[in-house]
Amino acid sequence: MKKYLCLAGLFGLLLSSCIQDDSTSGSDNVSQLSLQTPFDNTYTLNQGDTLRLAPTVVQTNEQLPVAYEWEVNHQKISDQPRLEYVCKTSGTYPCRLKITNGRNIQVYEFALNVEFAYTQGVYLLAENNHHAIVTYVPSEESKKRSELDVLATNNPDISFGEPRSMAWNRTIGGRANDVLVLAAGNPSTIYQLDGYQMISIFRTSTTGKVTQIVRSSDVGTPQSMVFINKSLYSLALNSNNLVAQSAKFNNAVSYTTQLADAMTPWWRNDLFYAHADAYFDNAQGALLANGIETTAVPLQILNGTFTGDTLVGMGGVDRLRYLALITCNKATGKFYLTHLFPGYFSTDASRRIAPNVLYRVEMPSSSGIANGSVVRTAGSKNLIYYSAGNAVYAHNVLAGSAFATSPLFTVGDSSEVIADMVFSDDDNLLYVATNNAAAAMPGSLYCYDVQTNSLRWSRPNITGRIVKALYRN
Repeated sequence: MKKYLCLAGLFGLLLSSCIQDDSTSGSDNVSQLSLQTPFDNTYTLNQGDTLRLAPTVVQTNEQLPVAYEWEVNHQKISDQPRLEYVCKTSGTYPCRLKITNGRNIQVYEFALNVEFAYTQGVYLLAENNHHAIVTYVPSEESKKRSELDVLATNNPDISFGEPRSMAWNRTIGGRANDVLVLAAGNPSTIYQLDGYQMISIFRTSTTGKVTQIVRSSDVGTPQSMVFINKSLYSLALNSNNLVAQSAKFNNAVSYTTQLADAMTPWWRNDLFYAHADAYFDNAQGALLANGIETTAVPLQILNGTFTGDTLVGMGGVDRLRYLALITCNKATGKFYLTHLFPGYFSTDASRRIAPNVLYRVEMPSSSGIANGSVVRTAGSKNLIYYSAGNAVYAHNVLAGSAFATSPLFTVGDSSEVIADMVFSDDDNLLYVATNNAAAAMPGSLYCYDVQTNSLRWSRPNITGRIVKALYRN
């Protein structure tokens, strides 16, 4: 046995020696392969983009035919010299190229990082030739890319009508801004779109015209609140069942309400829960409430305060614990700013705090306010902003009746009209969308620093007529 093992070992050593000698003797004649320019370690693209690689192969000796084999995520995808790979799904994937000329094989590895195409930034719902489009503008000034008409690009089988409204919502159990809920057409169709690919995942037909969509403050039940013909409906995610909600308000005030296209949440003092959502009735003038945290919230608060008024705009201030409303009295045409505490309605009656009006003052004509002004509040601050043409005015609600008589700043030029305004999540940036009817691409977007009231960047004439702007973090 020992003799057998020794002979076998000797034979293996001689064989190994022969192979090494043969390889060495022929190495100078083998046509070695290499890439003229090495691959990057990682290629980063947006979802929907195409990875294009066209490597130049170099052979040291005889120029032989070269065979190619491309792999992405361990799957062979091409045997062509050039790679054109559409990045459909986000994630990081191992990739490799294997090349051979029959005498030499080389393998080159790299990584593909596919990022979401649409993430943090401003989304503009606009109209172009009676067609709804969404333009995405990244929030970072350094990124000059915008995606025009992402709806038609990603949904070629859908014919979107004129734009109506849109809002962000959350996937069930997921992140807050995963689903874009959008309405178009008259009668309107409501589309629920994947917020990262802008692909329609659900649609709901209505029998009326949608004028506003907002996200419910009830995080336990992801749903959108939809205004159709001055009435309110709720629409859950992945559902086409519109549930009428106006009847409870009608019963509370004993007449048929005509809801303004606005909703504002207010929060408990500890800021842990949205206490309720506030609505406004334009038929006779009333502030209505829908309890989120508790059903103890009454359906109308501060009865009689707004009699005869229509809403210009409203929003939450001081971390959404208080409300600020601008209304117009139908009989006199006078405008009023009302700063109020909407109340706290615990199930324990002894802990309830009654709502009260801190002040209600007439706004002078020099303040710039008008019906049709866009009104927005900085929820973490005590500031209310409103527009007049291309001008932006601001008022600190703690200042009472001391209104500014000149605008905070003007946007673009005098031919532009502010269509919408939206704050970043921290209220430090204000994005202002304008339309210029004389321009071929009327829609523009401007970003202002709220601390300095200075323009940080602008994107003029990038889309059609803007209907609504949303910020997404």
